[in-house]
Amino acid sequence: MAFKLFVDPTAGARSAADSIMQGAGDIADSIKERRKEKKEETKLFKANVTQAATQGLGIGEDTAERETYLQENETPDSIKGLLAGTLANQKKEQDEARTDAIQAQAAATRKDTAFKGRTENLRFKGLENRNKQFAANLRLTDKEIQKAGVSVEASRIINKTLEEKGQNFLALQGEDIQTKREQRKSIKQDYTQS
Repeated sequence: MAFKLFVDPTAGARSAADSIMQGAGDIADSIKERRKEKKEETKLFKANVTQAATQGLGIGEDTAERETYLQENETPDSIKGLLAGTLANQKKEQDEARTDAIQAQAAATRKDTAFKGRTENLRFKGLENRNKQFAANLRLTDKEIQKAGVSVEASRIINKTLEEKGQNFLALQGEDIQTKREQRKSIKQDYTQS
């Protein structure tokens, strides 16, 4: 029975020592973690300083002088702000340049479309006039009828037939020209809508 009542007198000391060692290990791990974070922050800060200096931020004649100035006079947060502002300005300038280019392209396309429309109208009018002249040339004149020795009745029939053919020709050509005009108008409307 005396054996069962025996208590290890060093158990409390060992438990306390284990707790102290565990706490010391946790503190050491925490210090390592903070050092690692600080090292990463420093690397990021230096990278941001270098980037800011290469973009011309800071005071100095060359990149090295600007880097030194920025490291001595700026904080990590202020460097991030400078970079964010610079990047925002660059993006804004790029967007404005892109918008200007699109507007210039649209203006050039409008001018080109207008020029093509004017030249196409002239071409259509030329075709119409040529077709009318062709149809008019299909008729036989009185001199041509006398020269051919055709009777008046036959010449009327011939001229009537030629006139019908000329009218049919003009109608077909007119439909073709009208179709082309409508296609051009449709393309112009599609362009205007876009």
